[in-house]
Amino acid sequence: MDAVIVNIPRMAPSRPSAGTALIKSLLNNIHVTNQLVDINIDFFNRFAVQYGAEQFQELDRYLYNDNVVLSTATQQSYQQFLTEWIDRIVALDSKWILISIFTWQCQNFARDFITQLRTATKAKIVIGGQGMIKSENTSFNENPYFAKELMAAGVIDYYIQGEAEK
Repeated sequence: MDAVIVNIPRMAPSRPSAGTALIKSLLNNIHVTNQLVDINIDFFNRFAVQYGAEQFQELDRYLYNDNVVLSTATQQSYQQFLTEWIDRIVALDSKWILISIFTWQCQNFARDFITQLRTATKAKIVIGGQGMIKSENTSFNENPYFAKELMAAGVIDYYIQGEAEK
């Protein structure tokens, strides 16, 4: 497999990212083998059922709030969820992993997920999307400091800024 395209939490399931579908279509048109996986929809469909509503609500608050510390039980469930998805993606043995940071609300999950994913794969990890800055009221990436943070940490290989103009 050439590429895995990944939607991650936390974005409203009623507003899926069109960007990942467009990337999949573009890759299909140039005959690049790929698979689109949606961790976000799995989070909303399965996490509460598997781990309970209280843990779901606690983790949901953590995903969009920097000041939430997870309880031990929720941290363990979250780690199990992360590990399961990392294992599934690594098993696809792709050359590229393309991760949509659709909104600033994806940053906590992205940081946790990508940091652990980096140690499990040699695939090139690329992020892109509006969520590379932390702002609720803007959609441009004049200074994508979240991407720069992940680059400095050595956990991503590339980032796509804005609407791929840079």
